[in-house]
Amino acid sequence: MKTLSLYLLALLFLSGCAIGPTEAEREAIKPVRSAKIAVNYSLAAKRINYTETLYRVLWLETKTSSQDFSGIWSPDQEITTHVTTTLRKQNFGADSVYEVVSPSVIEAANRRTTRDVTNNASGAHPQIAGTKLIPYEAFFKKAPTSAEFLALAEDLKKKNYRYFLELTAMDLYGTAIGYGMVTVAANPHARVIDLQTNEVIWSQQLSHQELYQLGGDLKKLEENSMSKTKEGVGAGIGRWDFMSLWNFK
Repeated sequence: MKTLSLYLLALLFLSGCAIGPTEAEREAIKPVRSAKIAVNYSLAAKRINYTETLYRVLWLETKTSSQDFSGIWSPDQEITTHVTTTLRKQNFGADSVYEVVSPSVIEAANRRTTRDVTNNASGAHPQIAGTKLIPYEAFFKKAPTSAEFLALAEDLKKKNYRYFLELTAMDLYGTAIGYGMVTVAANPHARVIDLQTNEVIWSQQLSHQELYQLGGDLKKLEENSMSKTKEGVGAGIGRWDFMSLWNFK
């Protein structure tokens, strides 16, 4: 039970606490409170990685696997909507890029992002073969300069968007932590880009997760077109507090 308690405390820490912005970031991000923000969340790999902790008599055993869901669910637009809704509830002027930009422009930018983060991954996952980890912080401190991103940025500027909130995650995670509990999680890196200067004014890795009692059965996350996975992703993002993240409280 001690192992489970420590795990739950870790989840609470990840979902409720984050490193605050630096003094320079606090000054740079002030205009975000009253400006138009475009939002985009992209998932580099359309995959959910499973980790199951098996409690043996004298040891713990970890079992891992992965499931590609690209033919079942195209998550980027739906997850972007969750972020946008969360921001709007906190009275930010946020819109999903899917509401204001041509799908072809967004898809090209997301394909480029996938390629760039994969090529710059910080390493391989220590447990799950074929899974890469999110690039180091330094990668996200610089705004993209690719033709695909610049085309997206130009479209947004024409529609009077001043800021672009870009969130990038490598994959989703489903974890059976024992006692019948299962989590749905992801660890996206978020950055705010000033579209006027093409500079990153805020950058931070975040986490979102939701805990379910599913009898420890990870495959239940795939049932009904992944309904529980989708629900868990939205619930975790809904707990983000951008007012605190951006130091407006």
